Order: sequence, then structure tokens, then C-alpha cells
Amino acid sequence: MSNTEGKKIGGFREGSGGKPKHKAGKTTTKRIPEKYIDAVSSLINHLESNAEINKKGETKTSEPLRIVSAFEQEQEITFTIKAV
Repeated sequence: MSNTEGKKIGGFREGSGGKPKHKAGKTTTKRIPEKYIDAVSSLINHLESNAEINKKGETKTSEPLRIVSAFEQEQEITFTIKAV
């Protein structure tokens, strides 16, 4: 007799599956060049950590992030959120 007899394996089960890693809700799959992974992750972190900005005109700017462009040029980027 196997150990799986009478146990439900596979299929839909309430509460099963991966849990969301982001506060913003549903996610999607998008192919991103490896050299931009850190920049995209920084943008998501900045958006989620500053979601409470709600006073008109209030802004939050991220720390500068150095990347290498598609044309192999070093660049520095920042992200700014402004409540409207």
C-alpha cells in the first residue's frame, strides 16, 4: 500500500501555490534584459515603499542607481514619485 492512498495530490487546493511578493496585486511575465534587472527591481521597490504619498505636490526621489545603457554607456538613474 502506498503512502499517497486516500490523500489528494495535485489539482486546485484552497491556499496552495505561490504567495504574492508585491503589494501592488496581480503580476505578469515580461522579458527584461539582464543588465536592467537591478533598475526594474529598484523601481518596483521605490513604488511600493512610497505608495503612501498622497498630498498634492509631495514628491519622493530614489537614491541614484548606476546602470550601463544598451549602447554600453554608464548612466545614473533616479525615480521620482509625485502626488497629483
